[in-house]
Formats: sequence, structure tokens, C-alpha cells
Amino acid sequence: MNKCIGCGETLQYEDINKIGYAVKGSDICKRCFDLTHYNKNIELNNYIDNNKLLENINKKKIFTIFLCDILSLSNETIKIYENIQNDKVFVLTKVDILPKNIKYESIIRNIENSFKIKPLIFSYKNTKLKNNLFSLIEKHKKVLITGIVSSGKSTLINTLFDENITVSHYRNTTLDFIEINKDNLTIIDSPGFDTKVITERSKNILKEKIINLKKGFELTIDNISLYSDEDINICIFMPNLTVKTYKNKDKYKMVKINNNTDLVFDNFFIYFKKGATIYLNNDSFNLRESIIGKKYE
Repeated sequence: MNKCIGCGETLQYEDINKIGYAVKGSDICKRCFDLTHYNKNIELNNYIDNNKLLENINKKKIFTIFLCDILSLSNETIKIYENIQNDKVFVLTKVDILPKNIKYESIIRNIENSFKIKPLIFSYKNTKLKNNLFSLIEKHKKVLITGIVSSGKSTLINTLFDENITVSHYRNTTLDFIEINKDNLTIIDSPGFDTKVITERSKNILKEKIINLKKGFELTIDNISLYSDEDINICIFMPNLTVKTYKNKDKYKMVKINNNTDLVFDNFFIYFKKGATIYLNNDSFNLRESIIGKKYE
């Protein structure tokens, strides 16, 4: 049966409300067509079973490129990567959104120290980094590309191989395995692994902002509020979000932060050089040993 060239789903021509619907004679489903031409997403019940996806990837027994964007890096994503049994490489994407004063070498060193893996950095704007990854693919001839949802898998493949896989800012664009054969290379695009935090990622550059938050005051960023029982100094890396501080009246969920820690949300993160106890009104976050903190020491 024919599959959509955008998402890999099997095409069907009967029910417009079901996955894979396409106009007869088309090689792309309606969902991918609308995403590509109108940036319109059709919500589907395409829940990702991480365990099943992992099982299917391991069955293929081919070299695996695992992508993770800079804001998704966490103990959870590292555990998923470690459970892949194939020969593999960990590729960190979307580093372009970090401020330019943060060096890639420093990021690699900090990730090695914190997570005990050596990542490969990928940037769409850096020809050398693109060539490094392409050379690795050429070496293995047949590779599977997977990773965390919204980490840029389809964009990477389209960039390196001039393909037409559906790309959008919505999560989970790829619904099934897509095999691409080009120039004696075989590329398999896999659905992404789901995690608890990811929503739609901003592509805006994260700007560095130092905040001295006094005891008894609350920090509000977008719809997230943070409060501490003590004076704290923090460094926020965020796009153009509104930041306000005001006198706190309520306490939220208590979170203990260790020294040299990143508190990571959907589209920004906060660096704590010194540990603190804080209170949050939002539980959609990850804590990780900082990947940028060493630059301040």
C-alpha cells in the first residue's frame, strides 16, 4: 500500500477524519498538505508508546542517530538513548538558539561530565557541523534517525538530502517509519519519543537575563511563577517573554534546586549557580546538571 511521503502513514481515501486520508492520486496525506501549505495542524490520537517504538528500533539493528534539542536534554532523554541497543550516536540539535557567547566546546564538555556521553553538535547554520554528520551517514550507508519529539529529525533529513518530509512547529509530525533511498544511502526516519515536557518549541534566540530575586517577591515569566524564601541570583535564558517581579502572597509547589542546575521549561531555562528552595505554580519542567554553568566559574 502507498505511504504518505510526508509522514510515512499508510494512505487511505475513504474517511477524511482518519489518519492517512488523501485525495485519490495524491502521494501526500491531507494532514501533511495542510501543515506544509497552511501551517494548519489536524489533531490526531497518535499517542506514542515509547517502549514499543524502542522495541521496533532495536529490531532493525542498524546504526542509529538519536536527536535531542537543547531544551529537551534531561535524565529522561538520556535513559531513552541508553536503552537503544544499536550502534548509535547522540546528536544535540537547536543549539543555534543559545546566546553566541556560549561555546559548543563548553556544552560538549559539560554534557560529558554530567551525563557520561559525548554528543555530536548539529547546526543548520554551520557547514562544518553539517558535513561532520553527513560524513558519519556516508560511512554507515544505512542509518535510522530517531530522537525526541520536535528535535528536528525531519528538518535534518530535508536539509541533508533535499527531501520533502513534512516539517512544522507542531509535535510528532512523523507518524510511521519512512525509508529514503538516495545516492547509495538508506535513511529511515522514525517517529519521535514522547516526553512529559515538550510542546511546540520556539525558534527564537534565547537571550541571557540575570535576575536578583529578593526574599518575599515572586518572579513571573509568561504563565510561570517562581518564588523563594531567600534572596537568590539566577540567570534566565529565554526568548522575548515578559518578566515581572512582585510581592508574593501565595506559595506553590516546593522544588529544591542543587548547585549548578538548569531548571528547564518549554521555551526557556533558568540557571542556578547556587542551590535554593523555590516554589512553582507549574510542574511541567525538568531539572538537569547545567550544560552552560561552567562558563561562569
